[in-house]
Amino acid sequence: MTHGAVFGEHGGEEWDDEERERLARNDWQAVLEHPDIGLHTDAGGRYSLHRRGVLVVAEEDVEDERLVANLDDLGIRRSVAEGSRYEPDQGIERTGVGFAVLSLGSNVDAVAAAGYLRTIEGRRPLRAGPDHLLSPSQGGVLGPGAPPRPARPGRGVLAKRSALAEVVPSVPVAVIDSGLVAGELADPLLGAGLTTSTAGVVIEPDPLWDGAQLLHWEGGHGTHVAGVLAAAAEGHASILHFAVLEESGLPVPLVSDTRVAVAVARALSAGCRVINLSLSGPTAADYDTIATGLVLGRTAGSAQARRRGDACTDDAVLVAAAGNEATSVPRYPAALKGVVGVGALDARGTGRARFSNFGPWVDCATLGEGVFGPYVTGAGGPLPDGAQPAFKGWARWSGTSFAAPYVAGLVAATIAAGTTSARLAAATVLARGVPLAPELGLGVKVS
Repeated sequence: MTHGAVFGEHGGEEWDDEERERLARNDWQAVLEHPDIGLHTDAGGRYSLHRRGVLVVAEEDVEDERLVANLDDLGIRRSVAEGSRYEPDQGIERTGVGFAVLSLGSNVDAVAAAGYLRTIEGRRPLRAGPDHLLSPSQGGVLGPGAPPRPARPGRGVLAKRSALAEVVPSVPVAVIDSGLVAGELADPLLGAGLTTSTAGVVIEPDPLWDGAQLLHWEGGHGTHVAGVLAAAAEGHASILHFAVLEESGLPVPLVSDTRVAVAVARALSAGCRVINLSLSGPTAADYDTIATGLVLGRTAGSAQARRRGDACTDDAVLVAAAGNEATSVPRYPAALKGVVGVGALDARGTGRARFSNFGPWVDCATLGEGVFGPYVTGAGGPLPDGAQPAFKGWARWSGTSFAAPYVAGLVAATIAAGTTSARLAAATVLARGVPLAPELGLGVKVS
């Protein structure tokens, strides 16, 4: 395995914790003031964010008489308001998506409405929930991760990545993230035709990167993730980018569960065997990311699909970052059943990175501090000390966002080596892992 092509020289990052907390408080205040974002706080003080006025419902439950009757009583407009997003012209078979979106009345709380609907008696509970908001988890509202730092390729790294660029990619892999940066890539591996666009979306949207300067620190996130994955896959991954971050008027990028779920459905329709999702977020108590969970429930090999006897897509594996809040409270979609949740180890690779989430829902961990990879060429966003670093196509970045694609790349390499089932390939990668000390609160160490 060409570890040097991914990790280069190990090294963590320092950023003043007091300044980080001040910036996070400012971001948080902006989120709370946004008219389209709802905040839910559980009894224990745990928070989650969701799209205000939106209810996600399992597609099979839209016509359920219990739902119809009670929506009328609640004064909810029963319309699949965003149905156009799931039509076949976007490359998705509607029956393969698994959820619908309902508009709520302006005075109806999505979390409360979903909770009420799920308590209605019947042969099985109705499946409904809020449309939770996720983040790339590198800083600001949802995580304490530091911004990227300029870096130069270590000795032999370019040669290794150039050698991997000669490999013919054979495993379709989806990177659901911020997209790929514009302009020439310094990385010979990503520049070798491994990456393709979907529906013409391959360049990051303007809210993150304008082609010369970062407009937000999450700019270049998808490029860095893809670079880590491509090297770990030893050049065998044919990467499709799904850019899901969009302009929200916030100082931090957030993306809805439904938007992520649509991207997952499109990736499955495109035949992707491995899907990397370096996004995570907290959810209201007893909920998960319902839309993404329902989409994954349609994949071959899932218990739901077998129970219904569905005609499913080929099996695929979703690998997700556990998040960077140093908490054991489950974060989604990493904590969804069947998803490979990935935590981060420190720069030595022996202990849990201080920012990494942990717990029994985290399946494995790998290096997540100072991860080397491709990045933008241009001016970075200002750091707390006022500096504005110049990047020359490479960076080091810390976070579970960059641990997850390494594991996803290993799964792709295992498929390329002859393991026909993506699920079996993921199980093989985890089986090769070394058990970590229980006090680390993570699964096996993958390297």
